[in-house]
Amino acid sequence: PTEENVMEYQRMQWEATARSATFSDLWRRNTWGNSELDYTVRRPVAQYARHEWLDQRGEEMAASLANMSDSYGLFYFYRSDCPYCQRFSPVLRGFADRFGVEVRAVSVDGGPMADFPNARRDEGQFARLLEGQDAVVPAVLLLNTQTNEPQWITFGLISGQELAERVFVSMTREVGEDY
Repeated sequence: PTEENVMEYQRMQWEATARSATFSDLWRRNTWGNSELDYTVRRPVAQYARHEWLDQRGEEMAASLANMSDSYGLFYFYRSDCPYCQRFSPVLRGFADRFGVEVRAVSVDGGPMADFPNARRDEGQFARLLEGQDAVVPAVLLLNTQTNEPQWITFGLISGQELAERVFVSMTREVGEDY
C-alpha cells in the first residue's frame, strides 16, 4: 500500500463509479422510454395509481374467488390445543362462507375446533402431503378438484386478505406471471 498504489486504486475506483453512474442513468432512461422494460406499468408505485391497480385487482379477485368452488376446495390442518389455530379458524371459516368454498378440516391431534365441528381425525395424510416438511399448523392446502393438484397456501397464521390473495394467485396466475 504505497501512496502511488493507493492513488492508482482511487483513480480506478473513481473511473468505475463514473461508469456506474452512466450505466445507471442509461438504465433509467431506457426504462422511462420503453414500456416493456418499465415494471411500474405492471405494478404502479405512485400512490394514486397503486390505489387504482388495487381496486382493479380486488374486483378480479372477488370474481375469481366467487367461482372457486367450481374447481377448488381447501383442506385445513389444525391442532385443537394450538392458539394460532384457534385464532385462524374463524378467519378461514369467514373466507369459506364468503366465497362458498368447501373446507375439509383435519384435526392433527383428534381434538375439536368450534368453527369446524365436522373435522376428521388425521390418519397420516398430513405427513404424506408434507413430503418431509415440518408439520406446522395451522396449514391450508388448496386442491384443484379437476386435476387433483394440491398446493400449500399457508403454514401459520395469516390475515383473511392475505389468504384471499394467496388463493387467488394460486388459482389464476402461472409461476412468474404476477411479478
